[in-house]
Amino acid sequence: MLKIKSVSEYYPVWELSGFETSELNISFPEKREKESALPINKKRIPVPLPEEETDFCRKWQKSTSKIVDYLRSEKCVKDCPEVHGMWPNGFRRLTWDEPHKCVSIVKDSAGFFMHPHIDNREVIGVLIVNLHDNPKGTGTKFVNNPYEEREEVVWYEGPTKKDTGIFFLNNWNTWHKIENHTGKTRYIAYETLHMSQLLRR
Repeated sequence: MLKIKSVSEYYPVWELSGFETSELNISFPEKREKESALPINKKRIPVPLPEEETDFCRKWQKSTSKIVDYLRSEKCVKDCPEVHGMWPNGFRRLTWDEPHKCVSIVKDSAGFFMHPHIDNREVIGVLIVNLHDNPKGTGTKFVNNPYEEREEVVWYEGPTKKDTGIFFLNNWNTWHKIENHTGKTRYIAYETLHMSQLLRR
């Protein structure tokens, strides 16, 4: 059963557990086919979630519908008052796309890193789920604004166990980074919510 735990009343970040997934039959290319606009190196290889992975899609939709319900609830604002300041009209109109249209299965090889950043303003939020027990230390790290502070401080690191993950809303204070210095590979499912999903009628 999906559990959604607020990390802080000041930061719109939630830790997830019980996010049920299924085994996937996916082959990764040797290298990424397109260059990324993100501040990353070439150790990340994403592939689209195949439409034929119906069991995975069904379980994904079941969990994401609960996240939408939570975002629309009073509990969300109570857990993190920052949400009301960001989105005063709430998420009543938010729609979540079908998984095979928007979910990426991602392989982060040893040596992968993504520099601290906040997402572009077309992004509402990001969902990341561990597909197996990933190496410790490879969870998404949330940091203070590296351009304002001399020393980078990690104030939260996401979990790495299978069927756990994080969801966060893109905000001025959700600077985050990823690094894999473990010598092992990290496998995650990744989905980005875009502004268009909030503006549909």
